Amino acid sequence: MTQVFKAGDIARQDVEPGDGVREVSAEASLDEVLSVVADADGPAPVVDADGKRLGAISKTALLKTFDRAG
Repeated sequence: MTQVFKAGDIARQDVEPGDGVREVSAEASLDEVLSVVADADGPAPVVDADGKRLGAISKTALLKTFDRAG
């Protein structure tokens, strides 16, 4: 994911893992990120390899990233 998104795309938001919220790894493939974010009711928490929360990625941030690329 770090190759696709800029640092600003992973926002620090009040989203916590658990309660049915799926996390996405900072090293996840684009397919995995799309799947998790598409199914999420809100921003999906982004975690590092140790499970430390880095921020969250929302549908809006994901779409803006694709818009910049196009």
